[in-house]
Amino acid sequence: GGLKSNLSQHLSVMADCGILDVRKESRCNYYSLSSSKVAKACSLMRELLMEKLEKQEEILKKMVTVHSIKSRIFSVI
Repeated sequence: GGLKSNLSQHLSVMADCGILDVRKESRCNYYSLSSSKVAKACSLMRELLMEKLEKQEEILKKMVTVHSIKSRIFSVI
């Protein structure tokens, strides 16, 4: 029940903001993007988030490498 009502609330908010169009049939609501620009915006945001994740991954790899080198140096001493 909780997941369904949470999703329903999110869809309702996006429809109220004009991001989604709603078509109601009987007890069912059918949602679609209100514009192809919404899809483009989502694609751009995904691209930005993926770039950020890749940068974070690079930083993490460098940190692990430095930690590994320090561990080897101190294990020798």
